[in-house]
Amino acid sequence: MMFNGHHILASGIMVQYTDEEIDRLFLDMLCELNVDTVSLYILKMNYDRYTKRYDRLIQMIREQGKKLILHAYALPRKNETIDEFFDRLLEYKIFLVEKYRPEYFVVLMEPSEIGGIKMPVEKLREFTIRAIEEIKRVSPDTVPLFIVHKWELNLLPHFIDIDGLDIIGINLYGIRGIENVEQALEYLKEHGKRPWIFETWWISQKKGGEHHIWFRDCYWQGIASKWIRAITYLVQKHNLEGNILNPFFTEQFVYCNGKTNTPFEQQFEGIIKALKNGDRTLIFQEFKKLIEDVKGYASQI
Repeated sequence: MMFNGHHILASGIMVQYTDEEIDRLFLDMLCELNVDTVSLYILKMNYDRYTKRYDRLIQMIREQGKKLILHAYALPRKNETIDEFFDRLLEYKIFLVEKYRPEYFVVLMEPSEIGGIKMPVEKLREFTIRAIEEIKRVSPDTVPLFIVHKWELNLLPHFIDIDGLDIIGINLYGIRGIENVEQALEYLKEHGKRPWIFETWWISQKKGGEHHIWFRDCYWQGIASKWIRAITYLVQKHNLEGNILNPFFTEQFVYCNGKTNTPFEQQFEGIIKALKNGDRTLIFQEFKKLIEDVKGYASQI
């Protein structure tokens, strides 16, 4: 079993509000945990703007001796057909695979809807087959990942027979539906796939498109810590080979709201201040101890 450190402050739209100093400080914090991999989720419009910054950050990840999990994604444009979108997305993905040669590369993640558009399953399957062929052509050692949300398990039968797709992961947020997730893990193993539990947290950050203002309250630190340990047990229970566990909201490793209903702007300011101060939260300490425990036990077997 392995553990990932998600560089959330350089992923998605967050890269627009941070800088190279934050890139380095946050990476240093993740490496303190002794994670095996570091992940970056790179939106195409941000990559076009911050190419050199991503070049430097990925170089730093390599210098730290960490493996790279890369998720390159884009959003559909107005008046763009689905085929045109997938052609453009594939071109972007393969460009990054060839340039950075990550150890792991996300083909698709939670793909039922992309940019608010429901995607036909047959198009997702067709894209996945094309992408895997191209990934293996330009970087044979890169491992493709296909990731679904726990509410997308109905997609699995459409992808279990794809050659070259050995790992199918499930993003698990919250306990609802966990029995279906456990069944899906065994279903994937029965069909010759290596299932993972990938992204996880005790609850999702938003509901109905609206972010929970209390999500980072210090009150939840203990619950989140216990959740990560419980999911680690779930991975071990199902003997998920090579599973890389990815506790997603890693900004909470350095910051939590001391006061409930803290405005979002103040929360972000608090994250940056805490990172620069070298602060570490309960979740950080508990996750670090968990990694030590798991790796220590594995070394004795």
